Amino acid sequence: MNNPVWIDEKGKIIEPEYCRDFLSRHPMRCINDRFYTVDGPLPDENKLKRTIYEEISP
Repeated sequence: MNNPVWIDEKGKIIEPEYCRDFLSRHPMRCINDRFYTVDGPLPDENKLKRTIYEEISP
């Protein structure tokens, strides 16, 4: 099985690579500690946290 580009050969997460990959799929910006998409402020940051957790937990 091929690992994502953000997993190194030892199975560790390369955080900058993960962030680049994540933002390429979920474009957003953080301004004054709030996340914004093209549709405006992110209404539920817990959903964002859950998405990240589900991606990196395996």
